[in-house]
Amino acid sequence: MKQTRTLLIKDRVFTSKDLVRLSKIIEDRGAPIKGEHTTTGYEIRFDDNTKVESDSPEILHEEWLTERPRATAIAMRYRSYTLERFISVDLTRGDTWGRSEAEVGGRDTDWVNSKFFALEQALKLARPQNIWLLRHPDLVLHIIALGLGSLVALTARIFGFVLAKLIPPPTITFTLPFSVDTSKFPSLWLVFYMLKWVWVWFLGICWGAFPIRRWLFNLWPTIEFDFGLPHFQIEKIRRERLALVATLVVIPILITLITDWIEHPR
Repeated sequence: MKQTRTLLIKDRVFTSKDLVRLSKIIEDRGAPIKGEHTTTGYEIRFDDNTKVESDSPEILHEEWLTERPRATAIAMRYRSYTLERFISVDLTRGDTWGRSEAEVGGRDTDWVNSKFFALEQALKLARPQNIWLLRHPDLVLHIIALGLGSLVALTARIFGFVLAKLIPPPTITFTLPFSVDTSKFPSLWLVFYMLKWVWVWFLGICWGAFPIRRWLFNLWPTIEFDFGLPHFQIEKIRRERLALVATLVVIPILITLITDWIEHPR
């Protein structure tokens, strides 16, 4: 009976040392058997649409990887046709096409379980992509929507103020048949205030909260390669500019809250 075990890989950052650690598990095949027919292969794909292949794990070392463009996918293979067993490891940066996984199969259940356990432990040693933002996608979306909506509302308010100074509007007298003094009804003022923030949130959703969140989450791909030349590590470069995005979200909310506090009837 043949058994196959599969381990999905996600939320990990791999260095060249992590790759070498995985290759050692593949290379450790025990004492050779006379007449055994085996194949071993390592493959790296790069973002310039090139790939390199080798039967040696030396191409996974840092010295070799720094001489190439940014890697997009890495595959490791071992197969024994004589013993009917195999190991495969597939890692895709960002996991945008295909899925990242490790797979072990064979007729020897003890061998399958031992290799699977070894791969599982080696993958746990890779740095986890454990970011607070990724664990709370809905909350992040609402915060972005409020910040973006506040920015849109403040921009419209400033534009209206400048336009009123340049072109004074005609004086029109209009009297409501009734008036409501919200200062005498705090709960009513709170209802209007909450409705205002709902409107601000709606503006943020309409003006791009979803694309901004998608761009933000792409800064921490589910599979990231932390090796190679620094200027090819795009995710790191973009994360350094994250402060600008946070400023565009936080400052409009703070300005709106301060303005509301100043204008709040007392």
